[in-house]
Amino acid sequence: MLSPRVLAAVHVLTGLIALVGAGCATNPVTGWPEFTLVSVEQEKQLGEEEAKKVEAQMGVLEDAKLTAYLDALGQRLARE
Repeated sequence: MLSPRVLAAVHVLTGLIALVGAGCATNPVTGWPEFTLVSVEQEKQLGEEEAKKVEAQMGVLEDAKLTAYLDALGQRLARE
């Protein structure tokens, strides 16, 4: 028969395994599983809400030439 301490440890480990299994997602960049507290859908919704707040507070500059320049600069930096 298992001692109460060993039995308690087994219960804790079982609970942790269930918790981690329920809160795991695959990182799209690394392909590795990782613990997550929010779903992909919740993360997208939070991102959209925060983007609206930033736009309301700071505004958005719509300038095709500047966007093209920054894109080219970012692409160049990414290659280096």
